[in-house]
Amino acid sequence: MTRKSLLAVCLAAGVFGCATLPQQIAKADGRVLVQGSKSSSRRVLIRTVDGGGLLWVGGYQLGNEAWLSPGPHKIETMCEFLYSWGTKILPGNTVDIDVEQGEPYYLDGAMGGDGKQCEVRLREPA
Repeated sequence: MTRKSLLAVCLAAGVFGCATLPQQIAKADGRVLVQGSKSSSRRVLIRTVDGGGLLWVGGYQLGNEAWLSPGPHKIETMCEFLYSWGTKILPGNTVDIDVEQGEPYYLDGAMGGDGKQCEVRLREPA
């Protein structure tokens, strides 16, 4: 692709793309994104959903997102804290969620007062 055609595509996306983007994020089958927050110092990981198997995303890594169908779910969590000296992974609590179609849901986490568990809470769509 030439530089000129790349610029044309970028301009078209900027002009027309914003007007046609959906306000809701949902898969065609109605599932909704539930995502663990991520920053330079912490990631909220999704361990299991509804007592199912571990959600491996590659090798032995847990992911931070799941697409869930509307209705009640139980999400088991973990948190990964990143330090200059390495990584600390702590178990999180179970989060109860009642998914409704529409905007994505987010899981926020912080280290518990005892330093042995991550306290995860649900941030519902606005």
